[in-house]
Amino acid sequence: MTPQEIADLKSAYKLCFTTDDGKRVLEDLKTRCGFLRTNWSDVPNETYFREGQRWVVLWILDMLHDDNR
Repeated sequence: MTPQEIADLKSAYKLCFTTDDGKRVLEDLKTRCGFLRTNWSDVPNETYFREGQRWVVLWILDMLHDDNR
């Protein structure tokens, strides 16, 4: 992706997730995807699956991060 395409995509994420509904959805995803809890399991594939869910939330938060701070 070009720098402009990345900037445009980040703007789209911000448009979606900075609205009241978007904030509500993001909080729900944090809860459902184990963002704030340990995702370890005795079953390795379960751990991988849970970490994959968590990674999606991390990706969204990274896209919302203000690079100018």
